[in-house]
Amino acid sequence: MNIYLYKFFDDEKVKNAGSKAPNDIYEICKNLGWESYGIINPKENNNLFWILKRHIKLKKQLKQLSKLDVDYVLYQHPMMGTFYNLYLMKFFNKKNIKVITLIHDIDSLRFYSSFGEKKEKRELSTLKQSSYVICHNDKMKDYLISKGVPKNKIICLDCFDYLSDKNDLNREKNDKSYSVAVAGNLSPVKCKYIYKMIEENPSLQIDLYGIGYEDNANYRNVNYHGSFLPEELPSNINSAFGLVWDGTDINTCCGEFGNYLRFNNPHKLSLYMATGIPVVVWDQSAIADFVEKNNVGITVSDLNNLNDKLSNISLDSYNQMVKNVKLIQEKVLDGNYFKAAISKIMEF
Repeated sequence: MNIYLYKFFDDEKVKNAGSKAPNDIYEICKNLGWESYGIINPKENNNLFWILKRHIKLKKQLKQLSKLDVDYVLYQHPMMGTFYNLYLMKFFNKKNIKVITLIHDIDSLRFYSSFGEKKEKRELSTLKQSSYVICHNDKMKDYLISKGVPKNKIICLDCFDYLSDKNDLNREKNDKSYSVAVAGNLSPVKCKYIYKMIEENPSLQIDLYGIGYEDNANYRNVNYHGSFLPEELPSNINSAFGLVWDGTDINTCCGEFGNYLRFNNPHKLSLYMATGIPVVVWDQSAIADFVEKNNVGITVSDLNNLNDKLSNISLDSYNQMVKNVKLIQEKVLDGNYFKAAISKIMEF
């Protein structure tokens, strides 16, 4: 039996709504014939009594799981706090159950300035004790190896899947009116770069999708389209390009979130691939390699004069990128990247 873990967020055994990425993995595993197994999160409530109660319940759940004939367990990291992540790994190792850990985020890398050395050791130990680790890309793989995770345990995902109905919109263009979409959290606290980019590129049409948008300056080059469910978003984006950027500045991606782009695969890239449009990404980001290798967009060092940079792209070049995106689109909509990673592990 192969199982995938999901966590309860209350005592009524309700699946955690989580986010689009882990929920897609649940669905792909289900389609592969894997069984689901719920794990309660002992840290959902800070009350000591509730933590103790849930810890006891977690031990009972694991005891029941140990009675099953389990070959592989898929664990999506990080599912819980660092203590319980490591607690689960030790349990599975003791029972000789092979754990496939799929990394969504490495918190000690993402929040490096505030995470703490103790938590970092626990997180890295969780990954080291996994039987296999599915990471994002070669840059993240090199980082994990430098931290002591055995090379032969690591498989690269390359791109997150994005399950959604395929839209039949023709993304090829007959004119060079290249608009740019930004989807996600639009709050100036989280994404200050958006507002600087708008002001720096007054001739560029910018389409915004998400929550937290504040237009105190009545920008004329912005269309705010509101927010959509993740599954609905790909068919509602009509821009020429999708932007993958983070941080407070447009001169480079900076701060913790900006620096994290050097290692991770933002799920936003998968959204734009599912949408069927090319992307604009930071040239020092880890996904720049993927974009250049597959010719599905452009890489830039900054967002200054972005309109001019886009206007230099010929129609033939743009339409070729759209055709290349379609090849990736087919894969992400069908869960093929995760399926390929699992197949590699099973071959081992």
